[in-house]
Amino acid sequence: MTNSSYLDQLNESQREAVVTDTKSLQILAGPGSGKTRVLTTRVAWLVKQKHLRPSTVVVVTFTSKAAKEMKERLEQSHVLGSPRSNYLRLGTFHSFCSRLIRRHVELTSLKRNFVIADSSKSKLLIETVVKELRDKMDPLNKERKPAEFRKYISDAKSNGIDHHTYMGLHGQDKLKKDTAMVYSAYEEKLEKANMVDFDGLLLKGRDLIKQYPQTVEFVTHVLVDEFQDTNALQYEILLLLTHHGEKSITVVGDPDQSIFGWRFADKKNFDNMEFDYKGTTVVNLKQNYRSTKNILSNATQVVSLDRARKPREFFTNNHAGIPISTLHTDSETDEANVVAQEIKRIVKFSNGLVNYKDIAVLFRMNHLTLNFEQALLRAEVPFILVSGTRFLDRMEIKDILAYLFFFYNPMDTGAFVRLVNAPKRGVGDVSVKKILALVETKNWTLIETLQRVVNQHPEASSIRITGKARSGLQSILTLHLEIEERMQRMESPASLLKWIVEATGYIDYLKTNYEKDHESKTENVQELINFAHRQIEDQLDAEK
Repeated sequence: MTNSSYLDQLNESQREAVVTDTKSLQILAGPGSGKTRVLTTRVAWLVKQKHLRPSTVVVVTFTSKAAKEMKERLEQSHVLGSPRSNYLRLGTFHSFCSRLIRRHVELTSLKRNFVIADSSKSKLLIETVVKELRDKMDPLNKERKPAEFRKYISDAKSNGIDHHTYMGLHGQDKLKKDTAMVYSAYEEKLEKANMVDFDGLLLKGRDLIKQYPQTVEFVTHVLVDEFQDTNALQYEILLLLTHHGEKSITVVGDPDQSIFGWRFADKKNFDNMEFDYKGTTVVNLKQNYRSTKNILSNATQVVSLDRARKPREFFTNNHAGIPISTLHTDSETDEANVVAQEIKRIVKFSNGLVNYKDIAVLFRMNHLTLNFEQALLRAEVPFILVSGTRFLDRMEIKDILAYLFFFYNPMDTGAFVRLVNAPKRGVGDVSVKKILALVETKNWTLIETLQRVVNQHPEASSIRITGKARSGLQSILTLHLEIEERMQRMESPASLLKWIVEATGYIDYLKTNYEKDHESKTENVQELINFAHRQIEDQLDAEK
């Protein structure tokens, strides 16, 4: 293949986007315009034609799934191929900041083995802080739920405001003042437990680059997917990564598809970029490969109602397709029944061209599904409800992972609270709170505290527990020692997980306490072990 063969499949505007030689490039890509192909091909062009070292190229996506898809495309021999694609700095904003912080952890307030607090740990810490600070709050704020304070804190972080700055900005407003108090205490608990939450990863990443710009001196070019979804903090990180325009940047996105305003995503960043990066080149991908003419025409009319929108033209060579129709009904029940009957009609009269699996019903919110489920059942229309809890957020998965989190970082109080009675060990909520209070007041580690409680140390005499609870806490200490030894022997994560499940009797616990769905929960636990095993196999294959 020639050096330019990877460009041969591109249309005129796609090719222009890929080979435009400029420091600052915006690629405006509508739905179905080949956005991912263009971005991956531009990465390949920068490495092959501009001779950039892959390790100096940063590619930022918004989801791990998108990063994986992009990596798979880049690994194809006609695009970039291995091993060059393996050296790219490719991942989400969060993963990039996490790796950067771990590489330069000595320049931050974190320690080397810091843990990323997931949503449940963050929620638990906020709840603890709010309980501790209620008496200090303004009377109007004492009844506010922890979730409300958590949202305010997350919003502040999304806008790049740390707890020190927040207090300075909102010292007079009573609600904001109490939020600042909760924010500061929450950050103190995170730091004491050597943890950082997801929003905090970006804040700490931003601060690290800002204070020590040499940490990203290696960067020559930054490429960003789904640019319309960047918020103020993420945009600031991009400015810092590129030294405010000294380094090159390419962004791909569609202002018409900005859907994360609730997370402070700001499509105005397209305008901000043209201001901050003088001489920005803008390339429009005009051809839509996905939609029919009817769909594209109607969609364009809808987005054109936005008067602040810059005019853009799209076209498709696809056929006209089925006309779009709207249905008006008197009630939600009627709506569901009409949709169910319409689905049956389409399948019946399509002469085999359309099957039930080819049809999707979309909802604004999950709670709206019930009427449709019942209507489809009555109409004998087979369907699959695509919803439910994410795998890693399921109760049984969080229970098992809590053991790994706790034994990896014994200051992880959230993990301890989760595992202490999974399975049940007879340790009551009051005892757990007293144990955590000792950790705070005595400045002991959780392991040291458990040892003193089990051994009835004089300084832990405030905690009186039953023989069963003492035995339960001792079992945690024994597990901790065993897992430490297994970790030192470099035992695989899959083997560790399997041993934890067996040593704790967790499957029996599920059978006893979750009679109706213990089988599915057991299958989920086994899938977690299988997943860990597959990850190691994939890593070994990559290293061969």
